[in-house]
Amino acid sequence: MGNDALSSRWAATMMVVLYLLVAVGVAYGLYRYFPTATKRWFRRIKTARKAVFSTLFAVTTLILLISGVSYLVVLGISMAVLAALQIILEDPLEVF
Repeated sequence: MGNDALSSRWAATMMVVLYLLVAVGVAYGLYRYFPTATKRWFRRIKTARKAVFSTLFAVTTLILLISGVSYLVVLGISMAVLAALQIILEDPLEVF
């Protein structure tokens, strides 16, 4: 039974490695043959990622602030301060 778990774990690891190699190969091929379009799509993906994670961060902060539990409210305040500092110190619309 121990060997079955080990072999399935090894197979899962090899499958993940294979997927990563295919993804890197596809990205390299796209970048090699279509550099401007690939850069444009990567820029769009980075912008969408920033928008999604910023929204999740803001919702989590609001939930913690509204919770009423003192240590969660303090955590929410610290998250809000962190978000404000990031907006002040960095350009939020800058992608690259």
